[in-house]
Amino acid sequence: MVAPPAVSADPPLAELPPLPRMAYVNAVRFVIENTLAADVSLMVRLWQMRTQAVYAWVWVDDTGQLVGLTLDEQAEPCLERAFRRRLVGIGLDAPPPASLRWPILLRLDWGHGASVSASGPTTAPPRRMSQ
Repeated sequence: MVAPPAVSADPPLAELPPLPRMAYVNAVRFVIENTLAADVSLMVRLWQMRTQAVYAWVWVDDTGQLVGLTLDEQAEPCLERAFRRRLVGIGLDAPPPASLRWPILLRLDWGHGASVSASGPTTAPPRRMSQ
């Protein structure tokens, strides 16, 4: 009988090659989803709003920390402030790949039974210039 090959321990994240762009965007989406879903009072406020989704422009620095967030025009200013308060400063497990273009555009959706969902749109909404 042939012995199975030895499996080495996973290398530290810093030793891995940069994540592909789409995988990194998905990691950013996942962290944002989980961070928003963990804030029960914010989620209750979101579920009570008429708006059930917004587009978010997200910036991550070269250390993997979320450093900027802007929501589209349909978001109320209080919602943008709440999102910034909750999201700016959170860290990701890895820095972004060098080839990633900024900002990342995500559609954050909390309507129709979604806990919080984020995915890229097929067309971008009009962009606000402030960060």
